[in-house]
Amino acid sequence: MLHRWLEEELARRYRDAAPATLALLQERCEGAAAELVAAESRLQAAEDVTSLRRAAMQHVFAIANQVTALLNGATDPDPSQHGMTTEEERASSSKPQWPAVHGPVRPQNASLRLYGGAAFERCLDEFQEAAHVVQFPNVAQDKVANVLLASKGRGASGGPAHTAQDLARNIARELLGPLLETACSRLASLLRHAFDIAADSQQLLQDPSHDTLRPYVAFHAALRSAYHSFIAHLEDNCKSLMRHHLQAATSEFAVSSLTGLEDLHIDDRADVGATSTSGDDYENADREPLRPRESAVVDREPLRESQMTVPETPSPDLLAAGKSGRRRDFLAGRNADNPSPTKLRGKPQRNATAANMFNDQVKNSYSVICGTAEKMFNKIRQGVTCHAAPSSLKSAFLQPLSTKLASQISIDLLACTDDEFMAMFTAAGAVAVLEARRDSLARRVEGLVRCKNEFQELARCL
Repeated sequence: MLHRWLEEELARRYRDAAPATLALLQERCEGAAAELVAAESRLQAAEDVTSLRRAAMQHVFAIANQVTALLNGATDPDPSQHGMTTEEERASSSKPQWPAVHGPVRPQNASLRLYGGAAFERCLDEFQEAAHVVQFPNVAQDKVANVLLASKGRGASGGPAHTAQDLARNIARELLGPLLETACSRLASLLRHAFDIAADSQQLLQDPSHDTLRPYVAFHAALRSAYHSFIAHLEDNCKSLMRHHLQAATSEFAVSSLTGLEDLHIDDRADVGATSTSGDDYENADREPLRPRESAVVDREPLRESQMTVPETPSPDLLAAGKSGRRRDFLAGRNADNPSPTKLRGKPQRNATAANMFNDQVKNSYSVICGTAEKMFNKIRQGVTCHAAPSSLKSAFLQPLSTKLASQISIDLLACTDDEFMAMFTAAGAVAVLEARRDSLARRVEGLVRCKNEFQELARCL
């Protein structure tokens, strides 16, 4: 009696739990079947070149659009996580120090954590601040004398002015050249950091192409290498462009155009007695018109005939005495070692006097030449760092990134044969792992389906 009651109670409980158990088994079977379909699709995609190329192209364009958005200005992702201060940018760059700058350079917003276009603009401001810190160095007097005396020896006019121009041009090339190359390297480092931010942001998005390419590490490494190669090419072009700008700004024609005659307060008339003349004297000399010299003789009446005298004719004795005196002087001028007459006996003394005067001119003109060269250097620095360099750097870096980035990287990654392209996806054991996972999911689905069918038959019997 008790045994029968227990069987009926157990059958009743089985009947009550059968619907929920069948529903759970059905859900498990459907979930396992969906995973099996996904594994099959991944395995097919790994072996399908067309689908991989499509996914790779979509991912490349998504990364390029993300980089462009960061350069145009964006608030996502969080700047506190991905932005950097000026000190952090310097530490991450290959050239943390500005050449020829001794001391800290703090641009505006140096403590803010910026990335993308904002960090690019701040780096340009820092470059201009560093350029203004660079000062005209002390030039040795020997260097000035070498250039000035060489121009004098060539017989070139305007020796001091040309000396100041040569000094300004050479020093501008020595100081501004490394500064421009450092600016290009710093900006390229910021653009490489923008790719890292774009890649991290792309992983957070629910992108089917990224999900397909997620397990392929070789493809992501090739994508990063292609982007860095693109940035390195832009960096080389920018350095070449900056060198061209600097050469153009320090050319002889450009320096002459920048200075003008009113700024060259140097007396170029080295052969005249004056060694240096101020600009005011030149201006006054230009303003005053040339006046005829007043006659020192007072006008008087012409002499009458009674007042005129006949000049005396010298006697032959006086003429002979004069010739003999000149003869003795001529013979006295002979050298004992050299029988030829020294007609220009006073010439060495005059040459020594001229050399001393020219040496005094070099010493007196040193400060004037250095001052003029410093003014020219400041004008060259102003023209290069404040006008030519910022606009050229923006156009050389930002414009290709917005117009050529996606196409250039796509060409580097996809413009190859199928075998070369599949080398980024068919890593050692990758297909075998996908096949093993597919087989495991298939066995699991088979077991769940069998269990569901058996329980369904048991529920019917109850």
